[in-house]
Amino acid sequence: MRLIFVAGFSLLAWVQAATADQARVAQLFDALNMDEIISIMQDEGKLDAAATIEIYAERAVDDEVKAQIDRIFDITEMRVVLINLTSENMNDAQIAAATEFLNSDVGMRANTLETTARRAISDDLIEEYALSQFDDASELPRYKQFQDLITTLDLIDQNTYGAMGAQYVFMRQLGGTEALGLTDDAITELLMASEEELRVGIAEWLYGFFNMAYAPLSDADLTTYIAFQKSDAGQALNRSLFAGFNELSVRHAQKMGAMVAELLQVRDL
Repeated sequence: MRLIFVAGFSLLAWVQAATADQARVAQLFDALNMDEIISIMQDEGKLDAAATIEIYAERAVDDEVKAQIDRIFDITEMRVVLINLTSENMNDAQIAAATEFLNSDVGMRANTLETTARRAISDDLIEEYALSQFDDASELPRYKQFQDLITTLDLIDQNTYGAMGAQYVFMRQLGGTEALGLTDDAITELLMASEEELRVGIAEWLYGFFNMAYAPLSDADLTTYIAFQKSDAGQALNRSLFAGFNELSVRHAQKMGAMVAELLQVRDL
C-alpha cells in the first residue's frame, strides 16, 4: 500500500502567489529533505500509473503513454503546489519553529530515518517484511508512542480521506465509459463499502513503517520528536503537507482518469 504522504489556477498563478514566502518555505523544505520525498512520490506515481493503464486500458505502456504519464507527474509542478500550500497554511513563526526543530540533532535524525525508510518501503519486498514483524500492532514495544503519533497527526483519517478522494475523482472520470459505467452514487457506495478495510490497511502500514523507520531512534529522541509534532508548528506543518499531498493526489487522479477514459474510447472504436 502506497500512502501519498491534488484546483483551478494556472501554474503561473500558483508561482506568483507564493513568491513572498518562497525563501522561508525553501529553507523548511531543505530541512524536510522534501526533494527526496517528492521524488519518491513521483516514482511511485509513475509505477502505479503504468499498472493502472495495463489493468483498465488492457494495453502495454508505449513511449507515447509514458510521455503522458511523465507530464502528469511533473516534479516541478509538484514542488510548486507543495510550496504554495505550505505558504498558505503556515505563518512565519510556525515555519521558523519547524525549520529550527528539523535542523536540530533530533529533528535531522528523525527526518533522515523517515525519508530513508519511506524510500525503502517503496520496494514491495521490504514493505512485506516490515508488515510481517508483528501479528498485532499492540504487541510492538513502542505501540503507545506510535499510537500517540498516529493520533496526534490524524494519520489514519488524513490518509483515508486522501485515498478515497483520489479514487472518487479517478472513477468519476471513467463513469461515462462502457468499461465502468457507474453513476456518482454508485461510485460513492463502492468507496464507502471499502472504507473500513482501507482504514485497517492504512493503520497496519503506519505501524509497520514507524516500527522500521524509528528503530534506531532512542526512546528519549522519539519522545522529543512526538512533542514537536504536538506543538503548534508541528501541527501546522502536518496540516500543510497533507493539504499539498491530497491536492496532488486529486490532480493526478483526475488526469489519470481522463487519460484512461481516452485510451478506452480509442480502444473501443
